[in-house]
Amino acid sequence: MDTLHRTIKLQAIVKDNNGIEVDGLYNATTKTIFISELTSKPIGQVLTHEILHALFLDKLNGNKEIRRRLEVIIREAQKVIGKDASKFYGLSSAEEFISEILTEGKLIKELAKHKGVYNTKPNSLLSKIKNWFK
Repeated sequence: MDTLHRTIKLQAIVKDNNGIEVDGLYNATTKTIFISELTSKPIGQVLTHEILHALFLDKLNGNKEIRRRLEVIIREAQKVIGKDASKFYGLSSAEEFISEILTEGKLIKELAKHKGVYNTKPNSLLSKIKNWFK
């Protein structure tokens, strides 16, 4: 059984690889989750988001087919949302999509506004998202 051994650190400022301040960060090399003490979001939400990165990052990097299928879903979601797609961090990458779709309700709410996304047909966007997690 695969176990998840990670370190969690709370610090005043957390910066990503581009030097931009962020609420949280998962460093896959050191297997460390960093949470900013200055986050305006609930710490539980930020921690959950970063734990999801820790859980799924190896799966995404180790399986090109899973990544490809998820990227198809993201492109479809971007197309459905249209010009406002860039406002949703979860549509920026496969890694962020997984964490955002499970921890941030804004993306799901936005997708729900669009006709056909929340139907039960096998090829609907919601069905693809649900099937991806199976």
